[in-house]
Amino acid sequence: MNASPVAHLLGACLVLAAVLFPAGAQPVTERPPIAPDKLDPPRVRPGHIAVREEFDAAIAAGRREALELFIARHPADPLATEARRRLEAMTR
Repeated sequence: MNASPVAHLLGACLVLAAVLFPAGAQPVTERPPIAPDKLDPPRVRPGHIAVREEFDAAIAAGRREALELFIARHPADPLATEARRRLEAMTR
């Protein structure tokens, strides 16, 4: 009696598994190296410093679009009031 195609496929899978995973194979116990940034993560700057730098960059750009973008990103920040004042001065 001939074996069915399913039996042939199952036999081929078992042979492949035996080749890929030989008996007695030991699992890898060595850990991969830890990324340097995980050992010493970068320091996070206070948010007000980043906002101030963004404001200074918008002023340095000297363009309406830069001030409008700053205002859109930080509408409640006290520097947004200053940005609005400068934006109004540009239209005069």
